[in-house]
Amino acid sequence: MPGDPVFQIPEGIKSIKKYAFNNCVSQTVHIPASVVKIEGCAFERPYGQNRYIKDVTVSADNQAYARDGQCIYNIAKKSLSVMMVEEGQIARVSSKVEHLDNTYSMVNCDLNNGNMEIVVLPSALKTVRVPAFGKIGEAHNIYFLGETPPEVLNKIPHLLSLPCYLKGLYVPESSLDAYKAWYKQHKCYSYVKGEWKTFRSEDELDFNISNQNE
Repeated sequence: MPGDPVFQIPEGIKSIKKYAFNNCVSQTVHIPASVVKIEGCAFERPYGQNRYIKDVTVSADNQAYARDGQCIYNIAKKSLSVMMVEEGQIARVSSKVEHLDNTYSMVNCDLNNGNMEIVVLPSALKTVRVPAFGKIGEAHNIYFLGETPPEVLNKIPHLLSLPCYLKGLYVPESSLDAYKAWYKQHKCYSYVKGEWKTFRSEDELDFNISNQNE
């Protein structure tokens, strides 16, 4: 694909296939109104994320997908489709996302080099389908905003269901016991190598993130 600053997917295209943007070096990709399906890893490479793509936009007339913050999400399914990682390697998942599965793409990052610093998961998150944490769970620090841990679906034998090997695992102060029980339930508690940390408000959370990213 050409190296123009913006790559416009032609109007009339209905589906974006897996690895469709493997060779894309444009900084921005625009999704037209006609697209009704985005397959998993559509904006990634077979062996990692696409660092050239910095941003993905979507037509305001698209009825299947919309953008909120740094996320493109499936409107009907309320699931994550594309995550644009912010400068400083921070991924804030939109509050429009209620279900996280393995059909999303991440751009503007390189997980193979372990440079994802922070992932913030919204309080709206209700379910996580294994192995959805396989990419987002690679961050050094993860913040769960929900008072109640999300339900884990599709457990896979010999595969950890929850993010582990972290520097910091942040949860609401009032829900610390609930999250620890959640990790024990899914046999992941002993794999949390970093610290369990808590926050009392979103203002405190934002302060923590700003300090970590300095």
